[in-house]
Amino acid sequence: MTGSKGYCPGGVNTDGSFIDAAGNATDTAPMCVNLTLQPSGLVFIAVAAVAFGAITMVLRRAADVPSAIRYLDRAAAAIAILTVASVAISQIWFAMIPITDWDGTGTFFYPFPFGSVKLDTEPMSMGQALLS
Repeated sequence: MTGSKGYCPGGVNTDGSFIDAAGNATDTAPMCVNLTLQPSGLVFIAVAAVAFGAITMVLRRAADVPSAIRYLDRAAAAIAILTVASVAISQIWFAMIPITDWDGTGTFFYPFPFGSVKLDTEPMSMGQALLS
């Protein structure tokens, strides 16, 4: 349910100075972005709501054990579908974020209920530049 990716626009010139994404020399290190995908709290709330709803339905409407089991089986199926769908949708959506279009300024906007994305920015270090 988690994932991460990062990008550093720019790098290091042959003389050891930093360059920006356009290849121009710069005095400061380019900013790098790291995105971390985590499960959304809304999915946990939805799972809890389905579970509590099923228990309430069993207590109020189930006349016998087989009907109670049907309510619980439907809730279990709904929870399984919700979690599998939210993992698949959030991973696909996260993979499609155009991180390489980032120029080192601004923010990313991700209004998505299935996953929560944490954004971290920091200046490029020489170690990151050598790995690029």
